[in-house]
Amino acid sequence: MSVTWRHNQDFAARWFEDDEEPVYYRNFEKSAELNTHTWSLKISNLQKSFSGSYSVEINNKDPTTSVKLVVLDPVSKPNVTHVCDTTSNSCTLTCMAEQGDDAEYVWRDAKGNTQKGHEWTVQRPEQEDTSFTCNISNAVSWETAELVITVEQISADGVDEPTILHSCNSTTCVLSCTALGSQPQFSWTDGNGLRVSGPELVVQRGEQLDKIYTCNATNAVSWKTKSIMEREMFPVLLTVQLQPQLMQKEDDSTRLL
Repeated sequence: MSVTWRHNQDFAARWFEDDEEPVYYRNFEKSAELNTHTWSLKISNLQKSFSGSYSVEINNKDPTTSVKLVVLDPVSKPNVTHVCDTTSNSCTLTCMAEQGDDAEYVWRDAKGNTQKGHEWTVQRPEQEDTSFTCNISNAVSWETAELVITVEQISADGVDEPTILHSCNSTTCVLSCTALGSQPQFSWTDGNGLRVSGPELVVQRGEQLDKIYTCNATNAVSWKTKSIMEREMFPVLLTVQLQPQLMQKEDDSTRLL
């Protein structure tokens, strides 16, 4: 009698009837438990590396089926912002989380109306404060954040175009974003999926110096952006190699430049 569990065709655990204990492989050594009576495989302390296809072979016979395991990170608490347009008399609500695989966003207002997606355009409140809740969830976790749009915020001044300051050494830059306006909120993006909330961002020097970082400044009534290229932040080092050149002979000696 033998039992062999495979993960993506590689051995995960094996047991032979003459063995006292099963043998585990790679990261399954401290995380897996093979039941020699039921032939089931239990995995604890799940990590992303455990995702994949699993199959079991009994007495070295090819498996007839397999099961797919997907390990998801829990979602993080979302950041909620809003921008109101006085021209169209509407507000756009935005809900974003920095972490969350296969996440689903759902907005809900105080009256029970719902909207799926990380953005929702709603009618601008005129006479009373209005609250909204963003719920982000996946198969393993969920988080919520509340947003209240006040009449006072609607009458606030818009934000000006942000100013980006940077302090760098040869490998690292600290970017700081500021903007004039009523209660501005800041976030950073880079066009490659990065989204970080807050006025500061720490970045590492890339090989090509081709990244572009954008600061987004928003408040209840407007939003503005400002971008900076990586090559503007880090100094470009030039190496010049001088080769000596032979010059004309003067008095039986050779002078070098």
